[in-house]
Amino acid sequence: MTQYIGRDELRRSLKAMNIIDAIVTPPENDWLRMVSSEVFEDNTVWYVIDNGSGDELKVIFTESGIFIKGFDHENELNQFAAEEWDSSFFEHIFSGVPKEMLDLFTDDERDYTTFCMWYLDESGIWHENVIEGNDGGKSYLLGYVHQTAKSFYDWADEYYNITFDYNIIQKLFDNGTLSVEDILTLNPKCDTQRVLNEVV
Repeated sequence: MTQYIGRDELRRSLKAMNIIDAIVTPPENDWLRMVSSEVFEDNTVWYVIDNGSGDELKVIFTESGIFIKGFDHENELNQFAAEEWDSSFFEHIFSGVPKEMLDLFTDDERDYTTFCMWYLDESGIWHENVIEGNDGGKSYLLGYVHQTAKSFYDWADEYYNITFDYNIIQKLFDNGTLSVEDILTLNPKCDTQRVLNEVV
């Protein structure tokens, strides 16, 4: 069992990142997006953070909880870089993960994992199988998820090299939505309809 933020706070933070990324990234550069989201027919909502350097964080909201899967390509738990493939590593970190969460990924996709954690709505508890002495890049990758508007603002300012209106960023972080006027204040050239339609 591990401590982490709640379902609503996590979803709001990821949605804020997704929206700001869509606002400042032109459509022709979508392949450069750091954050993307998608809603599937079974009502699962996927957020993917890809830093473009080989690291990836996937956060999936299901009807029963949340599953987080991280891959830090420079971490020594990355089996693709290991001298010898260790299948027992995956048996350990995936032990106890609900089948409906694990089945969201193919066997090949599961291999791209250096840590995972899951949350069950019915218990309100986070679970994780810890590897002693190595968090699998968890602290690094979860560092992209912000728990305060100030942290989110500081990250966005540095990452995009843009001086944002703090009040708008705080509104986005607190509410998960922005008006068309707010969007255009952040980026006068933004296709507001695209942002409103595509971001979840």
